[in-house]
Amino acid sequence: MNCPQCANVVTAEDRFCPKCFAIIEPPGLWQRLLAIFRRKSSSQAVDLKKIATELDVPEADVVSMNRRLASPDHSLNAPLRSDSEGEWQDWLVDESESQETRLGERQELGLRRDLLEKAMTHLNDRERHILTERRLRDNPTTLEDLSQQYGISRERVRQIEVRAFEKLQKAIKAAAIERRLVTH
Repeated sequence: MNCPQCANVVTAEDRFCPKCFAIIEPPGLWQRLLAIFRRKSSSQAVDLKKIATELDVPEADVVSMNRRLASPDHSLNAPLRSDSEGEWQDWLVDESESQETRLGERQELGLRRDLLEKAMTHLNDRERHILTERRLRDNPTTLEDLSQQYGISRERVRQIEVRAFEKLQKAIKAAAIERRLVTH
């Protein structure tokens, strides 16, 4: 299930969200409590112990929910104070990266991928395969595995990898200069 405030994933056993420290209520508890409190008129006393026992929750949780349900809703557009210009929503913080930052990072990643893709065409099939297996995988293939695949020594695979990487760097730098992304 998710935290109702920050959408962080929490387990049913969690009492508080570890990210925003919001109280986590069991699914459906609010609905059951709301129904119980609505059935009671304002003149009737609400037996919080009895409700806590019926729902198998701590009495403190029932008290907390009763207070929340009894209080009126407040608008985020309401002023902080009667003499101030600020609103409650001005204090809300969006901790995610800005739209401009995300767009810039996405464009830069696309540009880098394009440069890498074009530079890879300067390598022959064996160099491309060795470089891909050794440098572009989350779990790189071992020199031993590649040496057996190509029937050459591990040292020769390492030399091919180093030479291919140098070719790749040179091709990327040349393409970046050509596109005027960097200066000499």
